[in-house]
Amino acid sequence: MAKSLTPSTLAALATPIESLTPIQIFELTTGGFLEVKDGALAFAKKAERGEKRTAKKEAIEGIKSQVMAAVVTSAGGTDRLFRLDDVLKATGLDKATHRDNILQCLRDFREEGLLETVKLSGNNFQIFWKATPELLA
Repeated sequence: MAKSLTPSTLAALATPIESLTPIQIFELTTGGFLEVKDGALAFAKKAERGEKRTAKKEAIEGIKSQVMAAVVTSAGGTDRLFRLDDVLKATGLDKATHRDNILQCLRDFREEGLLETVKLSGNNFQIFWKATPELLA
């Protein structure tokens, strides 16, 4: 799994190459974020991937409270099962844009012990979510 970028690395990646200090250039180069192309410094693909990963984390954190409110309303109790689509509709967010982010929020809540997954069959088409007593407390 990829390492999270430090705030100083993120700040350096947001800076134009011409404005980077020698220390920043050294750190970015040793980290694999800068490379020499045609005799000039350029950001590597690793830098683009790191920025995209950070932007995705920020997008997930931005909707986490909305998803939590939707989960609480969708769950209703510890014995009621709900699906990802139920949470998606309750949030009111666009499915094409936010489906993966909402699913990641649900997975994060599961890791925190607030939700459980329930598979009703051997395939991935009947995966339901269930609230734990910790969520409703």
